[in-house]
Amino acid sequence: VVVAMHTLLIFFLFCSAVGWKTRFSLPAATLLFVYINLCDSVSTITKYSVIASHILLLLSLSHSNAIWSVDAWLKKRKQLRAGERTADAELPRFAIWPQRLMQLMIGIVYFGAAITKMHTPEFFSGEQMQSWLITNVNYNNPIGEYLSLYPASMVFMAYIAIVWEVLFL
Repeated sequence: VVVAMHTLLIFFLFCSAVGWKTRFSLPAATLLFVYINLCDSVSTITKYSVIASHILLLLSLSHSNAIWSVDAWLKKRKQLRAGERTADAELPRFAIWPQRLMQLMIGIVYFGAAITKMHTPEFFSGEQMQSWLITNVNYNNPIGEYLSLYPASMVFMAYIAIVWEVLFL
């Protein structure tokens, strides 16, 4: 059952990406994604899965299939064959609030990361970044050992990161 659910999730996400049956695929992918994450909430739910589930929900509420999708192409082709529409017809207009909510959510996540780093003295001294660069906890850092030899660059990059995250919103 789990393999079938994951297969359906991948299929619905692929359909959403190409824009085929998007009005059904996005809500189905959202429900499956949230359900699969909740089945193993201790190890599966991370900040990335929470952000992804919110973005999938907002995409489900938007008209993301209206212009650049297989659905829109098929609809336009059907209307052109029936003579209902000309090739240079005006593009449809929809409310922009789901996209604005996604932009706000991403900006607030960056701002929250900046606030968290501001309360950590080890971040501004470069210790946190240096220890991350010399370990392979998250992923392999091929140039991490080299960059960690220059502590002044760690402090400089820490300040650049804070400025970027605060101004991103």
